Amino acid sequence: MEDNIDNSSIALVCLDQKRISIDNISAKNSKFMDDFRKDFPNEEIQLNNIKFSTCEKIKTYLEHYKDKKPKRIPRPLPNKDFKEVVGEWDYEYINIDVESIYELMQASNFLGIDSLLDLTSAKIASLIKGKNPEEIRRILGMDDQDIDELEENEIIDEDDDE
Repeated sequence: MEDNIDNSSIALVCLDQKRISIDNISAKNSKFMDDFRKDFPNEEIQLNNIKFSTCEKIKTYLEHYKDKKPKRIPRPLPNKDFKEVVGEWDYEYINIDVESIYELMQASNFLGIDSLLDLTSAKIASLIKGKNPEEIRRILGMDDQDIDELEENEIIDEDDDE
């Protein structure tokens, strides 16, 4: 369902040419959207690299955090229950398939939504933490050629450091 576009919101035109609006207060949590809104107040933002479903997911995140700050995610990720680390709302929000997490990660990086980029990165880290290279390949949907021997040794070394 496409949103009504008005002056108190910013209009996004997604990859599949569907439109969605995000209120200006929520959009401030995106460096890209906030800067664009200030420079081009009456223009739509063409997001030719972000699917509508990802735009909807971003809108949900931005609206949820429009009046509050997301919980800071510690680095490195502690060996705790992921839900405890990020909080219940974020846990439920990011409990999606790996492909959607990657799409959300790329979009949050492009749009300058640092807290969402941190959340998506932490989710991927939580999925692979403590796993051997074969398990990591399976979880991330990679084939054997995606991780060469050098990278495999780096993953093992990083895991041993923790």
